[in-house]
Amino acid sequence: MRAEELASLTSGVLGRFWTIDAEQSEPFHDDAAVIGQLQLVAGVVQVKTQLPAASSLADLHGVFTGLAGGVAPATRWLFGITEIGEVLVPVVTGDRVNQQLGGNRVSTHTYRGPSVAVLVGEDATGPRVTRLAVDLPFARWAELDPLTKTGHFDSEQRWQGLDITLRGTETVDCGHVNDIQVSLRGTWSETKTDQDHVTSVATGLQVITESETPHEHDDHVEVVMGVQDLVSLAYDRFLPAQRAQVVFEGAGTDRGPTWFYHRSLVEEAVPTREEPADQQSKSPMFKLNDLGGAPAVARWVALNQQYPDAANAIWVRYRTPTNPTRRIIELGAAIEQYVASVKGEIRAAGEGLSWPSKSTTYEGALALHAGAEFESFVEDAEAWGEVFHEAYVNEKHRSGPRRPAAELARLSFSAQILLTAVLLNRAAADQRPSEVLLADHRIDRIGDAVREIVRKSDQFDRRHPHTPAAPSGETISEATADDGD
Repeated sequence: MRAEELASLTSGVLGRFWTIDAEQSEPFHDDAAVIGQLQLVAGVVQVKTQLPAASSLADLHGVFTGLAGGVAPATRWLFGITEIGEVLVPVVTGDRVNQQLGGNRVSTHTYRGPSVAVLVGEDATGPRVTRLAVDLPFARWAELDPLTKTGHFDSEQRWQGLDITLRGTETVDCGHVNDIQVSLRGTWSETKTDQDHVTSVATGLQVITESETPHEHDDHVEVVMGVQDLVSLAYDRFLPAQRAQVVFEGAGTDRGPTWFYHRSLVEEAVPTREEPADQQSKSPMFKLNDLGGAPAVARWVALNQQYPDAANAIWVRYRTPTNPTRRIIELGAAIEQYVASVKGEIRAAGEGLSWPSKSTTYEGALALHAGAEFESFVEDAEAWGEVFHEAYVNEKHRSGPRRPAAELARLSFSAQILLTAVLLNRAAADQRPSEVLLADHRIDRIGDAVREIVRKSDQFDRRHPHTPAAPSGETISEATADDGD
């Protein structure tokens, strides 16, 4: 959604609204409209409409009886005509009635949802979606940056000037997730400042989902979020959507854009880095080419849907406030569920497939399966698995010796890297992603602290009785960002 619409919604806009249930055949009668205000409140879309005041206790009793014992409609969405154009709230996730008995206060019915579309147009026939296009930062992650820079130097290599070229980029097909097609392309936009006579150019990576059959809007949003999480992982921080456009069922393709807002695409729950944005690294830990190209994008999203617990444990750090204890429990449970699921799939597939590990722990089994790069990262995959499993069980059951928060944070980060590397390898159908990821200096520096924890453990001593402990290594903010109670 553009900045101007977002600013209007943040301050609130007035309009006439219709609430529509699936069984309503002709919902847009004038007498069915109610006056209300649409506003973004703490990132949540809220529509507060006016109700007639109750004239008796019987009216109040009827309201509360209906709320307590009524049957929710199969689908409920909102359409409105407001100061900034037609709006559509595709899904209502909650509502609240504040019914007044007489007096000088207005009775209200408030509806809440995660998303809203602006400039919908009267040709849209419902809240289901056929196309969603979301702009993210860093088009160069996919080698689709429409902006190129060419420097000019004289014979003595002195700076003479700079040429900046904007070009259109082709749309790259990434394949399908179920029946939703996923594609990427580079985009650019300009902003002019009249006072300073300056034009600013911003580039982005547009994620496009399309389906011939209209889908619930959450189906398209889920696919885009999967791609967003993939690019965010590459930069190790949440990358919010810059803007989004949507096409609803029945809407023509020759009209202007319908701007779209969804809370999950733009909201960062907690900062994942301590340094200011202008000091954050703009160099990714892996690029799309490291995953083998565009088809890996759809495979990554499909893996997210196939193993939701593992995927959630990877990216929840960027979307939900957490702490070291909660983090290690999330990751330990996710690894157990992932390994158990994969082993079940291998057994069901029959001959020719096997799990290449005889580890005593789920974590050690997955670590051995991840290959030599992760073995080097943690010093000893089996010992690391036992150390992590012991810390996970002790935190989960609040028993046994408890590790300091800083050690839990480092062990958790190493488990996140393990799950990430395994799923990236599967998306790429190759071991290169884990090699590139674990070779990144930001990850390797965290490995110093992880290896020290492993070397100082009883589990490592049993496996390497004559190996001295290594000195402490340097760590970076990513490994300590979750430190806390």
